[in-house]
Amino acid sequence: MKKFTIFPLILIVALLVTSFLIFGCGGQQDSAEKKTSPAKKQYISIGTAKVGGTWYPIGAGIAEVLNKNVPGIQATAEETNGAVANVQLINDGKSEVGLTMPSTAFESYTGQGNFKGKKNLLMAWFSIEDVYQTTIVPKGSSINSATDIKGKRVGIGQPGSANFIDGKLWLEASGVSTNDIKMLYMSQSEMSDALKNGQIDVFLWCTGYPSASIQEIALARDMVFLPTSKEAIAEIQKKYPYYSLKSIPPGVYKGLDKELPTMSYRRMVVISEDLDEDTVYKMTKAIFGNINYLGSVHPIFKDLSLNNALDSLSIPLHPGALKYFKEKGVPGLDEFVKRTKEIRSK
Repeated sequence: MKKFTIFPLILIVALLVTSFLIFGCGGQQDSAEKKTSPAKKQYISIGTAKVGGTWYPIGAGIAEVLNKNVPGIQATAEETNGAVANVQLINDGKSEVGLTMPSTAFESYTGQGNFKGKKNLLMAWFSIEDVYQTTIVPKGSSINSATDIKGKRVGIGQPGSANFIDGKLWLEASGVSTNDIKMLYMSQSEMSDALKNGQIDVFLWCTGYPSASIQEIALARDMVFLPTSKEAIAEIQKKYPYYSLKSIPPGVYKGLDKELPTMSYRRMVVISEDLDEDTVYKMTKAIFGNINYLGSVHPIFKDLSLNNALDSLSIPLHPGALKYFKEKGVPGLDEFVKRTKEIRSK
């Protein structure tokens, strides 16, 4: 009869226990690490314009509010080439949010103009910033109306910028082709200096009032402010019904002694349809729940409210924004949804 040796049995048990401690506890540790590891951030790129302009600090303010109030969001304002570039960045999947104009958003959504045959990911988020076409010429010049601009040197925004698009739209609606003038592409500060120094004949800029730049021009040299005709607005509204004829009140600028009727609309913030409904709902809630703070970041936000959130929007709302606005009973929402539902995306 063989003797039973206990040592090998003890060795086997010891090895099994050791394996359990190593692999079993290791597995528990891995699970614990997974449970405690931070949630993955969702990055939100916000297309603005050149640093130094109005749109960059607006984008920075939006990013700051999102970062502070929407868990898991990491938003950043990006310097871009402006309205058209911001739309294209969203359509290319390189950006999630952008500032633009209703006409540019409409063209993207319907596949017209610069966006013919291109993919559209654009949806409306909310409107921001009332702007007014402000066209000024030196007092004593031969320019007394829009039609007199033919043959003149005209300062206009950089191609693709909101002010380039607005200026071109205003000129063409007023009966002036871009072939009739010498267009000089400039920033607002460059245009201001050029007008004061006699290097251009016409200053075209669409902005809120009062504009510090235009105030400076009017103080440096006597200026005449050209109105927008009812006929020009009617022509614009055939394609873009969200433009209207409003007035800059007298006294806002030196030399403006009576109301100036001119082309006006609200610019808009657009958002990618690739963002899910819940995320955009939380983002919208964060923005409209922090309007007072945003107003301290930039004065443009002081005008933002649920009452004008839909003004000038030219394409359908993102479902997340729509959900929030429904909860808040935003005025005119049902009419807006019905109107934009008829717009067909590509």
